[in-house]
Amino acid sequence: MNEGLRAFEELARPAPTDVLLLTDLYAGNVLRSRRAPWSVIDPKPFIGDRSYDPVQHLMNCETRLHRDPIALTHRVADLTEVDVERLRLWTFACAAADPRDDWSNTRWIKTAKALAMGMHHEDCSVLDLGAHISIFEMWEQLMAIEHALTD
Repeated sequence: MNEGLRAFEELARPAPTDVLLLTDLYAGNVLRSRRAPWSVIDPKPFIGDRSYDPVQHLMNCETRLHRDPIALTHRVADLTEVDVERLRLWTFACAAADPRDDWSNTRWIKTAKALAMGMHHEDCSVLDLGAHISIFEMWEQLMAIEHALTD
């Protein structure tokens, strides 16, 4: 959970590339329209990283996300034309640290672990989130959390 919170903190830093976000973009808020092929309703406007907007959709595709989080983040990044690595990190942060009613559900920890380990080969030694956390240290911390939840 701590690594997810750290990822949130690092990813949410203001940047010159920030845009107006919907922040509640998921299938239920995208409708067919006569004015345009699709209309998005119920925006919750916020300024931030454009790679964040598709995360809500990913989190709502729970079964597909748990089954293959790397493939799904790549597919959604391609469809939404956002940076795949930033989308993967945002999704990792949500899977690892988003508030939930049942923290004993290890599916989210396993998904966070898969997202943490899903880095491109050249990035596997260090995940740059400000403090240069070893990806293997992150994996060990997630394993410890999973073990604690199953005991």
